[in-house]
Amino acid sequence: MPGTTATPNRRERARAATVEEIKSTALALMREEGTTDVHFTDIARVMGMTPPALYRYFADRSAIITALIDQE
Repeated sequence: MPGTTATPNRRERARAATVEEIKSTALALMREEGTTDVHFTDIARVMGMTPPALYRYFADRSAIITALIDQE
């Protein structure tokens, strides 16, 4: 139907929640340690994920920073 948007399915909602958690974790670490000292491994460790798993959501650390800037 024109003008309507599809409701996100369960997988899309879970992905969006994970992306938000990655961004909030990265931001918290950046506030504590400074932006240059935060790496994928740090974010993954805090979240209980493996660093390669973060690449399913962001291409690299710069992509996370860009996402944080874009949300402001």
